[in-house]
Amino acid sequence: MSNQNKDVIGFALIKLHLDEFAVIDDAYNKGDDGIGLVTTLHFSTRKESRIIRCSVKFRFEQEQKTFLVFAASCDFAIEPDAWDASVDVEKKHVVFPRNMMAHLAMLTVGSARGMLHVKTENTDFNKFLLPTINVSEMIEDDDVVLDI
Repeated sequence: MSNQNKDVIGFALIKLHLDEFAVIDDAYNKGDDGIGLVTTLHFSTRKESRIIRCSVKFRFEQEQKTFLVFAASCDFAIEPDAWDASVDVEKKHVVFPRNMMAHLAMLTVGSARGMLHVKTENTDFNKFLLPTINVSEMIEDDDVVLDI
C-alpha cells in the first residue's frame, strides 16, 4: 500500500515570462496619492507538454487612468501521472484542485513582484510594490477546469 497523498500533485517551475511592461508617464501625477491596483489572474495549458501557465496582470491607476501595466507568467510542468489522472478526454479538459492552483498563482505573483522591482529600479515607479494578494479568493471554484 502506498503512502503517497493523492491530493499532492508534483510540479516544477520551468520558465518565467515577462509578458508586458509599460509606463505611461503622462497618466501619472506625482502629487496625487490616490493609487488603485487592478489584478487579473488566468490559467492555460499546453497538453502536449503537460504544462500549466499561470498569468497575472497588474494595472496601477490614478483617477481611473492607467500609468503602469505589468504582466508576468510562469510555466509549471505537471508530473505526468498526476496530469493523466486529471484529464477528462471526452470533455477535453483537465481538472486540478483549487489549493494547488492557488499555490501556483502565489508563486507567480511572488515572481512577478521581483520582476516588477527589477524593471522599475532607480525610477520613480519603484515605490509601487505589489501588495500581499490572497490569490485563493481570486479562484472561485473548488476545482479549476482548464481546456486542453
